[in-house]
Amino acid sequence: MKYYWLFILVSLVGCGHLQSKNNASHKPVASEKAGLNIQQKLSPGGEVEVSRQLNQEINVLNSEIDRLKEENSALKSLLSQKKVAQIKKSNHFVIPTQSEEELYNFILKSYMTQDFEKYEVAQEMFMEQYRISTKYDDVLFLKAEHLSNEGKWVDSLEITKMAIESFPLSNCRSAFMRLAVLLYRRLNLLGPAMAVIDKIEKQYPNSPEAEWLKQEMSSNNLVL
Repeated sequence: MKYYWLFILVSLVGCGHLQSKNNASHKPVASEKAGLNIQQKLSPGGEVEVSRQLNQEINVLNSEIDRLKEENSALKSLLSQKKVAQIKKSNHFVIPTQSEEELYNFILKSYMTQDFEKYEVAQEMFMEQYRISTKYDDVLFLKAEHLSNEGKWVDSLEITKMAIESFPLSNCRSAFMRLAVLLYRRLNLLGPAMAVIDKIEKQYPNSPEAEWLKQEMSSNNLVL
């Protein structure tokens, strides 16, 4: 009988141990809670909310970027106007500015007569005021040529390369290419010079620049 009660006591103790063990195994731990929170955040509803918030923030940023662009454009315009006004005020001679055509003709006349003081001021004014003019590339070419004649070959070449890329339909493009060949040669950059010569021959075979190349090469004036 004593052994019978001992058996029951051991059994009860064992069941109690198993019960407490089972209860412990089902008690949520911190890692499980964290996993539950992550699942809630990554649930379809949570993803939609996060996406909505991100889109709102992106829209706000885009609006701010657009506002800054408008302010930057307005500041550039204001600075351009002030610069032209300062140019007009600082010079003792009068430059006609009533129209684009009048200013353009003044630039040509000043350049051809080598009145470079007037030319440089008028050219600067034209490029500030008439950025979308059909004559802009003409004035730009005169600027590049003038810099080249002053020995500022690198500055001239920068303008020339930009013009060749930016004005593919310009009537001055082959002239810019000719100037590029001369500048590359002066800077001892023979590879780029040959590349431009090849473009002139292929793209403008009947141009004055192509004829100039033939004459220069036949007389060995264009040594590369």
